Amino acid sequence: MFPIITPVMLNMPDLVQAGSQTRLPWPDGSVITARLVPTDAPGTALLMLGSYRLLAQVPPATPMGEVWLMLVNRQMPARFALLTVRKDRGDAPWAHVAASCVVADSSYLSSRSSCRTRVFPVADAQGRANLDLAAAATFLADVAGPEVESLLAYALAVLSAPAYRALAGGQLALEFPRIPSPPDEAHYRAVVAAGRALVEAFAHPGEALGEDAIEVGHCVLSPAPLALVRAYALAQGAVSRLLEAMPILEPVPALE
Repeated sequence: MFPIITPVMLNMPDLVQAGSQTRLPWPDGSVITARLVPTDAPGTALLMLGSYRLLAQVPPATPMGEVWLMLVNRQMPARFALLTVRKDRGDAPWAHVAASCVVADSSYLSSRSSCRTRVFPVADAQGRANLDLAAAATFLADVAGPEVESLLAYALAVLSAPAYRALAGGQLALEFPRIPSPPDEAHYRAVVAAGRALVEAFAHPGEALGEDAIEVGHCVLSPAPLALVRAYALAQGAVSRLLEAMPILEPVPALE
């Protein structure tokens, strides 16, 4: 593998406006296939990634043709993926949610074969938004402009909040989590902001200070990174206010 240095976008997908900050749909750390095509300019090649065409600077004697690449480009900020599980029948409290900007292993949240990590990226391999617009419009009936990254950030914050976990209870042991629709745009935006703080904390956790511990899946972070502690507290506050603004919800009883 080799680094791709300062790529320049040549052709953009139809939905990307000229002059906007463009982001590759794959997260940093992704290992993907691509094709390198030689150009007339020394030290450069046309890098073909799905529907993307990039002019890349490459080391001397770089082989052309089909290649494997690990994306480490920071010029186009990485998109994240929401990580959770389908079910967990274990005795430990449910804590199976995280965010990742790199390729996540199926054992990220648990090593048990019945509790494999499921990945929900913001885009597919062709860069198309991983979003059903009709379903999103129904879910966000009182919110303008459904957007996949905001929706996944909202889900991340909700799933990370003890207030939601206490309410969902036994349902989390049986099937994929069910995310409550926001009652209005103000509460939605507040929870999205908390979710984005969690994404940043998972991507750049920083120092682990103090005595706080956080459970992520079947792993206990102790002491937990300070950025993650603060982001979890922000999510708890925003989601608690969200649930208080909703119609009365009855907790789901735990399994016997």
